[in-house]
Amino acid sequence: MKGRGSVEGLFIHPVKGLSAQPLHRVELRPRTGVPNDRRFAFARPDGRYQPGMRTGLPKQEFFALVSDHRLAGLDTHLDTETDVLTARVAGHDVLEADLSSEEGRDDAVRFFTRVLDLPAGVAPVLAREAGRRFTDAAAAGDGPMNWLSTVNLASVRDLGSRTGTAVDPMRFRANVLVDACRRGRRWT
Repeated sequence: MKGRGSVEGLFIHPVKGLSAQPLHRVELRPRTGVPNDRRFAFARPDGRYQPGMRTGLPKQEFFALVSDHRLAGLDTHLDTETDVLTARVAGHDVLEADLSSEEGRDDAVRFFTRVLDLPAGVAPVLAREAGRRFTDAAAAGDGPMNWLSTVNLASVRDLGSRTGTAVDPMRFRANVLVDACRRGRRWT
């Protein structure tokens, strides 16, 4: 490792709580966040999310891997140009839904209702609000909604060493994985 470190991975999470999607490169602009990151979310039907709301909410208001382990069996991908969401289970295609259409949104909601094993009459709410992101920091306001999430792989290795376990850095759902930036070094 030379210099100040290196970027080891770039990711977006276009649907909050679902699969990360790797990027080869990303163009960032001040105060706009990572393009296409956390544009959609599946909100809890008994939660505080209401379509059209203009305030952020904490992650507990949405279905996500951290609390809804059934989602771990899915490999999802959102085509950010067409808004077509696909899901695979054990290598088999199980969903293709165009989230830009009412029919596709309904298909996605029905699919996730089954995956989450929700009771009859209960369904997640597909959340999308123009100009908003469903980041964990969004609950703190519009500025934090556009923060870049970065994880230092050296810190992840240190955590694993201290706990005696292998820690997958993807569990932190970062946009950028960097290596280095050890104690005493500064970002410039």
